[in-house]
Amino acid sequence: MKQYDVVFLGSGHAAWHAALTLKQSGKQVAIVEKDTIAGTCTNYGCNAKILLEGPYEVLEEAKQYPNIIDSHNLEVNWKNLMRYKEKVINPMSETLTSMFEQQEIDVIMGKG
Repeated sequence: MKQYDVVFLGSGHAAWHAALTLKQSGKQVAIVEKDTIAGTCTNYGCNAKILLEGPYEVLEEAKQYPNIIDSHNLEVNWKNLMRYKEKVINPMSETLTSMFEQQEIDVIMGKG
């Protein structure tokens, strides 16, 4: 059985940053992930929310300039926004998985 100095539960921002730092300092590191690599914040929460919220914030800002910007005709194309979100967010899991492999950080899919 392989021995680890540190095992992280989840592969979110805090875990992968710490795992990389510890691995580079010579520690044996593993990450246990029950869902998609990169964690909840990246895949479903914070990052995705910020990305989806951006265009709506622009619409609200446009309303601050009623005689300059015709905000009545502005709208968000939800289908295209979701495509954009997938284009930006989806590769993050693959990128992190590749980084873990290159750094020899073991990823164990399951619950810890």
